[in-house]
Amino acid sequence: MDVSRDLVSSELRRQWAVRGLSAGLGVYRLFAERVAERPDACAVVEDDEVLTYAELDARVRATAVGLSALGVRPGEVVATALPNGVAACVAELAIAAAGAVALPFLVEKSAQEGRGVLRKARAVVLLTMPESVPAHAALGIFRHVLGALPQGDPSAFHPAEVRPDGPARILVADGQRLVFCSHNALTRGRGAYMARLAPEGDELRVLFLLPLASPFGGNGIAVTIARHGGSLLLSRCGSARGLVERHRPTHLVASREMFRELLAVGADLAAVRVITPGSAQVDAPAAANCDAVLDGYGTGLPLPRKALIPLEAAETARP
Repeated sequence: MDVSRDLVSSELRRQWAVRGLSAGLGVYRLFAERVAERPDACAVVEDDEVLTYAELDARVRATAVGLSALGVRPGEVVATALPNGVAACVAELAIAAAGAVALPFLVEKSAQEGRGVLRKARAVVLLTMPESVPAHAALGIFRHVLGALPQGDPSAFHPAEVRPDGPARILVADGQRLVFCSHNALTRGRGAYMARLAPEGDELRVLFLLPLASPFGGNGIAVTIARHGGSLLLSRCGSARGLVERHRPTHLVASREMFRELLAVGADLAAVRVITPGSAQVDAPAAANCDAVLDGYGTGLPLPRKALIPLEAAETARP
């Protein structure tokens, strides 16, 4: 697959490697390290469902084998149109394990709205909700359109070899422009951003209310789970307050409106140290509930008790 030219020079990549700024591991390999380190720790929560790292890995392996059985090969693009939840996490990690490239797509977009992007990316498989299968299948773009994650024998799993500087995830910018993110860009570039917001030794529990399929979504799966071994808290049933009360998130990724709603219903955000809103424009009511509003992406560590950091700052992160 032609992924267009690399906008980072080979010399700069070499310098990053020398300085230890490139992990040298793909997203799945990094995730596998977290599984080995803390198999029984909480990896992902979807409302009332809780998966440990070992349980999540078992599902990832089965889905990766299923993708390979469908004929998905390393470097091919697999699109997903899934809401925030366990399935979205399993799908993206399985795509990485198969050596393919993930193209997360907002579930709110119709098949016709996404046709141009999906065709341009040359996606070979789409993983979506059962009710969306007919409309997407009618586009005639994909080899397979599935309303459930493909399954295989986990014991037959062998992770694909990937280039850490090769593509792992495609971001859709401005509705049509495709931006290919490498494994290193996700785990090291964006991973460094999250590291500044979660000093070493701190437990990381991220309540992620923005769509995982959004450009910022890589901070959920590849960064929170694979890079940092944290817990990713997700809700499909509008029960964010319940997640707050049961799991006491340390980080909140949400729009200003979502933040206000949590405050309005009396959610206890005492454990939250960092709030990353969905807009660089921080309004007075949001700022009034924080100890500080930081510019950049956490460069002023140590963080105050509760800091609010504009979302767009995350997009400036580099390896």
